[in-house]
Amino acid sequence: MATGIWHGASWSFVVWGLIQFAFIFWEQYRKPMQNKEMEKVVGFLYTFLVVLVTKVIFKSETLTQAGRYYRSMLHMNGNVFWDNLASYWINQYRVPLILGLIFIFPLIPMLNAWMKGKKAENVWEGVKLLGMAAIFMMSVFYVIAGGYNPFIYFNF
Repeated sequence: MATGIWHGASWSFVVWGLIQFAFIFWEQYRKPMQNKEMEKVVGFLYTFLVVLVTKVIFKSETLTQAGRYYRSMLHMNGNVFWDNLASYWINQYRVPLILGLIFIFPLIPMLNAWMKGKKAENVWEGVKLLGMAAIFMMSVFYVIAGGYNPFIYFNF
């Protein structure tokens, strides 16, 4: 809750902080699963959904706006699932979307384990460095091209 008040010029930040508190509290006191591999998968999906759901509240100026956004996400406001605007945004951001779908899986650790002890291990380290630099530059280009300033403190 303190993080919500810290960020907060509106009630949406306080609600966001309370939700974060509830999930952190639940995470600390829940009973762990018996299957550790399944717990990793469930933990990944659970974290993804919690972040997805709470980001809406965090970025909304009011709780009413967050409710409208949730209704849109669930197609409860009469919007169609796919339209020309969706096609435009998918096309506009196809490269980061494809990279996100590829790197959502632990490919780098798997490749690290596979390359360990091989002659090309140093080459692999260089490829990783160049790949990270390319992704960083692409991210900078997309932020500049979008003209959007994600710095949250300009909201106050």
